[in-house]
Amino acid sequence: MSKYYEEDQLEIYAKETRRKELKDMLEEIIPYIKGKWFIGKGGLLGIVRNGDLILDDHDLDLYLLPGTRIELPEGWAKQKYYVDQKIYRKKNFPVKLNTWLEYLNLTKTKHPEMNRAAVMKEARKTYDKNKIKPCFTLPWFDIYYLEENNDRYEIYFWTEYYGSYFTKQEVENIQKTNVLGFEVNIPYNAIDCLERHFGKDWKTPNRNYKKDLTKCLKKKFEKSD
Repeated sequence: MSKYYEEDQLEIYAKETRRKELKDMLEEIIPYIKGKWFIGKGGLLGIVRNGDLILDDHDLDLYLLPGTRIELPEGWAKQKYYVDQKIYRKKNFPVKLNTWLEYLNLTKTKHPEMNRAAVMKEARKTYDKNKIKPCFTLPWFDIYYLEENNDRYEIYFWTEYYGSYFTKQEVENIQKTNVLGFEVNIPYNAIDCLERHFGKDWKTPNRNYKKDLTKCLKKKFEKSD
């Protein structure tokens, strides 16, 4: 057996262990969510396309409708982190992130029209004042609080820069599925949600997927015109 085969197997085992923990955490936290919620983004993609969470994922995105709250069980904690909130098990290993690169990514998302040099210049202006030291552990949940706006529900920041939103029909008629081994919520017409966020080729796995912010920015300006 080659060294590379053994390393690959260890990597797969580590990812399987993390995926199992994500599911264990989700099953544990669900009773503490008071109100309406559902799984979105990569978690939804895995559930619909693969019948399981994506093996490479290290977090799960939960969307909460207005009035919904999470009462954290013992051993859990939360951290406000730029544009979302992280919840996690305190006993797990702390996540290790490069705070400068994290802030660069945030700045790039806010200014998709800028090149790398301009992004770095812009980030330096506010990095020392606004940087956040990550305290959460691996794996974790990203919590997004939806806001009602006319005929749809939006997410602070993500709707503006990524074009991410949900129609009233999608979130007010939440569907239930047991593909993870227990009942979870997903939006109605999940396929429409996935196509809107990941594109028409969402059924084809793409490890190098990256949201095209240029297109999002163009749509933003077209809408404002």
